[in-house]
Amino acid sequence: MRKLISLLLVVAMFFGLAANLQAVKAETPSFSEAPMLAAKVASGELPKVEDRLPVAEDVFVETNSSSGEALEIGSYAAKITFPTTGVGNWGICRYGDQTLCLYNTDNTRVLNTIKSYDVNDDYTQYTWHLRKGLKWSNGLDLTADDILFWYYMCHINNYDSQAKWAGLYTLADDGETKEYAKLEKVDDYTVTWTFNKPIYEDDHFTGDLKWAYCCSSFFTENGLIPSSFYQENPYFADPGLTDEQVLANALKIGIDQSSVKDLGKQILYYYWNYYQIPTLGAWILTDQTGFNTKNDDLIILRRNPYFFKVDAAGQQLPYIDEIYIQKYANNDQAQLAFMSDEVDDYQPSAISEIPVILEQKGDAVALKEMSNIMWGDIQFSYNYTIDDKNYHDLFNNEAFRKAMSIAINRQEASNLLTDGFCDPTNAAPQNPNFGYNEDWSKHWAEYDVDAAKKLLEDECGLVMGSDGLYNFADGTDVLIEFITNTADDKDTVFAVIKKYWDALGIQTVLKQNENDQTGSLVDANTFKGVFYRGADDQGGIGLISRPKVYLPNYNSANWTTNWSTYYDDPATYAGTCFQPVDERIDRIVELGKSWSQTPSKAERDQIELEIYKLTVEGGWITAVYEAGPVYHLTKSTVRNWFNNINEDKYYYIGLSHPWTWFFAE
Repeated sequence: MRKLISLLLVVAMFFGLAANLQAVKAETPSFSEAPMLAAKVASGELPKVEDRLPVAEDVFVETNSSSGEALEIGSYAAKITFPTTGVGNWGICRYGDQTLCLYNTDNTRVLNTIKSYDVNDDYTQYTWHLRKGLKWSNGLDLTADDILFWYYMCHINNYDSQAKWAGLYTLADDGETKEYAKLEKVDDYTVTWTFNKPIYEDDHFTGDLKWAYCCSSFFTENGLIPSSFYQENPYFADPGLTDEQVLANALKIGIDQSSVKDLGKQILYYYWNYYQIPTLGAWILTDQTGFNTKNDDLIILRRNPYFFKVDAAGQQLPYIDEIYIQKYANNDQAQLAFMSDEVDDYQPSAISEIPVILEQKGDAVALKEMSNIMWGDIQFSYNYTIDDKNYHDLFNNEAFRKAMSIAINRQEASNLLTDGFCDPTNAAPQNPNFGYNEDWSKHWAEYDVDAAKKLLEDECGLVMGSDGLYNFADGTDVLIEFITNTADDKDTVFAVIKKYWDALGIQTVLKQNENDQTGSLVDANTFKGVFYRGADDQGGIGLISRPKVYLPNYNSANWTTNWSTYYDDPATYAGTCFQPVDERIDRIVELGKSWSQTPSKAERDQIELEIYKLTVEGGWITAVYEAGPVYHLTKSTVRNWFNNINEDKYYYIGLSHPWTWFFAE
């Protein structure tokens, strides 16, 4: 009987184990792939999809868009075509490049190429856990060695030209000397970063820290690291290669650069422009000559067979096999291509184009909106550190800044320049972005030229001359020369705003310069005002994205001019033109330091809002109307493309996660 019972127990255990095995098997994800990859698997050219993805629990499953919408399960398609009039260094990467973190439209962070991280209680040590089995586009695993190699052999030695990234160093007590983190390998899929001072999560995973790894075996085997950049480290020996040898090695694989400095930046910072370099992106450049450089008329990106993401049904992404980037001579040709269905997307250069195209194409097209994060359009500011007492006193007088602002008829300017599309506003966070406040947007925005003249005479001490123009009290002319970067529309825009200042009695002129020349004038402190420059206008997702345009102790934004000179050395520059005369500037600098030393997101948000409030109240930057969204017109059959925001930290169109797009049948 006992033997029978024992036998029955064994049988029961067997069937129970079998049932458990079936349950486990049922819970094991099932993956599928694009037909073009399935054919390569069948021919033996590629491993099966399960062997190309990370281990099952580390596969990235896409279920929602960056703005929260549930993604549709898509179907595979051959290609999607985008028109362009120029690609530049960044045009290729925006569609599918994969960085350390991605971001949602509300600025929340999504871990991407790493699975998770731990941080200790005092924020001095971070541990990164990689996705096991995540592969480079050449089929090799991304491991801790790829992070170590990038950090010690390519980054802190500035071979990649980007050693300025703040996410990996703290500053010494002098506030200037960079003290880099100690990076250590725990195992093949774990590393730790140790800092000598706290560095908080938003700062450690800063938007600038996009790429914290490279395919180390590729760079080593091809001899692409020169000894001239080597710094002793605990993991890697001096490669023993001269600059000439490295340049020759690069040329062997088709990468031609004149110096190792240029080579390092190209292959480590702009790597997506070279088909030879392994990436983690959804698509990679074809190796087909004539279609695989940023200078080609047609650029072809092909799906990465080792891409680490799938949809909720287990289909490996991306849905689309190839991206065609087709160049056109001008915007008119690009529009014509869209109208004739040669391309699947079109980005209008003027708002007036949109209703015309929608009327002609009807339901065949859909309008996609990328909201703008700038603090209004047509921004201008003055040189608050100018070494000329008359202008220094005038520009630092709040009454003058208010007068120049309320003298502008913003609604009329919008009617003339945007067909009334953009609502009047002053420089302030825009709806629906963080910090939007209706009262702030209306600050000094109500048109009243008589009140403006009264401010100039009663509070600024200016005197109206017989020619109807204001002079300083000493009789010299008030003449404000605004500098700007060269662009086709600057003269037209300035002419509209200038007429309001002419009516006010303030004489103004615009001088256009090449970008570098404008920046040199700002740096040299030899300018009076900056108008509609573009690159350094006020805005961005916030301090986490672009702190230097908000904080006056940086010499970066137009409006902060050269206050940083004073903050770098207050003892020397106290009482000079570089010392701010408004205590609110000191307060903003103090708040910026508090923000960087605060781990709580809620507290950081409150500090940031106070910085915004002081900046708006001070009126150091002026805007005329809203910064309009960036629009895309696409074929209406394109799915999973949702509205988002237009911010370089997010790769612009990349925030729409193109690897999830598909065509509805």
